[in-house]
Amino acid sequence: MFNYNTAIADKVIPQVTACWWKTDAPKAGKNVYYGNAVDQSGESSVCWYGGSSQSDSKITVTPTFG
Repeated sequence: MFNYNTAIADKVIPQVTACWWKTDAPKAGKNVYYGNAVDQSGESSVCWYGGSSQSDSKITVTPTFG
């Protein structure tokens, strides 16, 4: 998922977040799971299916901004 961090005054910082969601379902509740947002090249966003590392299924995204 691509988004912007606007929490810092006068700056708009692009962010990428790994996520899982169920097809044809609202992106809310137990239909969607988000990883950590990253805004630096080389940092990894990791999202575990079901929101827990116990699921043993994850997606990792490592963006390059430029």
